[in-house]
Amino acid sequence: MAGVAKAWCRSQPPLASGVLAGRYDEGIPAGTRLTTEGFSWLEEFVFENKRDERIAAAKQLKAIANDLGATRAQLALAWVLQNQAVTSVLVGASSVAQLQENLGALELVPRVDAAVLQKMHKIFEHH
Repeated sequence: MAGVAKAWCRSQPPLASGVLAGRYDEGIPAGTRLTTEGFSWLEEFVFENKRDERIAAAKQLKAIANDLGATRAQLALAWVLQNQAVTSVLVGASSVAQLQENLGALELVPRVDAAVLQKMHKIFEHH
């Protein structure tokens, strides 16, 4: 759409604020934005009252990522990057290791083919 309309839009964070990377698999860690005073709105933004469902769906990405020799974060970013309507992807990192992991998504993009996309769409079709 961006190419046709010559316009852009900003979508949700590509890692769903850490959900797709597994940050909340075992609950909400202390010291994260979701536990910070004044950020109570963020939990609603991230989960939309579907915390358990969204975390369960995100956990299903692990098998697909493992098959590709990647992390869930890399798979989620590659999923966004392979979309030709996406002109750029903004990521954040709290460490050099996290930045390196995120950059690994670039090498994964060519392997996110129709079969991989179909598996991912099946997981998230109701979320």
